[in-house]
Parts: sequence; structure tokens; C-alpha cells
Amino acid sequence: MNTKEEHIQELKRLKDLTTVPSVQKVLEDLITENRVMREPIRRSKAQIQTIYITTGFAWNQTPTSIIIYINFKDAGTLSTDNCSMNTTPRSLEFNVFNHNSAHHKFKINQLYSFIQPEKSSFKLKEHKIVISLTKKNLDSVWLDLRMKSTQKTYQELERYEKINGPKRNNINGNNNANYDTPFKEGSYCSHHLAQGEPS
Repeated sequence: MNTKEEHIQELKRLKDLTTVPSVQKVLEDLITENRVMREPIRRSKAQIQTIYITTGFAWNQTPTSIIIYINFKDAGTLSTDNCSMNTTPRSLEFNVFNHNSAHHKFKINQLYSFIQPEKSSFKLKEHKIVISLTKKNLDSVWLDLRMKSTQKTYQELERYEKINGPKRNNINGNNNANYDTPFKEGSYCSHHLAQGEPS
């Protein structure tokens, strides 16, 4: 492909060869036009879409590990070069690049508890990606995969109470149990004054 400078040089050579003034004028105009001509606009590549995986996964645990199973069509045909996994002690991000014209991302910003990032791994099965995370506190029990915010926990408790009614405390038949102190009735610790005692 000829460059812009090569085009200008060829136009100058042709101008020097011609003796007809009108042709010289046309060639001079083309030379001037080529000098100020902008480079052609290059089309930029369309950005590949990123699809976030928010459903179609399950998890399980052993005393030492958290195992995450992600349903992923044709996962067995993927190359490990097209996948990346980034972990911190409290987060996980798994990426599949350029699969079916898109990137795919599975991300958990706040895991339920701490993991050992250096011991994390993944396997590609026929239609499944299996991620293994090693618990930092072995034998701990995770109640969920993600740490829930206080607000989300409160909302879940509200929903539970609406469905099941408020839970009443009934210890040894006493609905008015005192939870202020761990001591038996009549006893108190130094920062709890007995009823009727002056402060």
C-alpha cells in the first residue's frame, strides 16, 4: 500500500513531465490537497460484551473447602488460557475470555468468610466450571457463599417474622426472662444495680 508521501512524490514527477498548463494546475491542486488530506478514519474494533454470571451456579462445602459449580455450556472445550481466576482472602473473580463472542465473569466481592487464595483452583468439566476455595479456618461452617449486609439480614428476618409470626422467648416457662445479665435471678454484676438500690 502506498503512503501519502509516495502519492505526493508521484504527482510531482508527473507535473514535471507535463508541458500543458491546465494539467500542471490540476496536478498542483492534487499535490496541495494530498498534503492537507487527513489520514482515513480507522474503524475501531467493537468492544466485546461482558456477561455477568449471576444464576446457574450452586455451592457445597467440606470441612476444608468451598466448592462452586457453575453451569457453563461447552466448558469442556475451553482452554485454561482463556480463563483466569483472581482471589483475595475475601473475594473471588473468575473470567472466561472470548467464548461465543463474549467475555463471562463470575464475581463475589465479599465471601462469607476468609479463604487461602494461593490454594484456590478450578477445573473445566463438560458443561460445568468447578471452583475450589480452601477455607482459612478449617472446620468452619459457612452459612452462605456471600457475606450479607446488615440491611439484607434484617429484611430476611422481617420476611421470616411475617410468614411465621414473631418468635417468643420462653425459657423454663418464663416469658419475661431477664437477658440483661448472665447471673441467676437475684445476683448482679457491679455495673448492674439491684432494683431499688441507690446509685
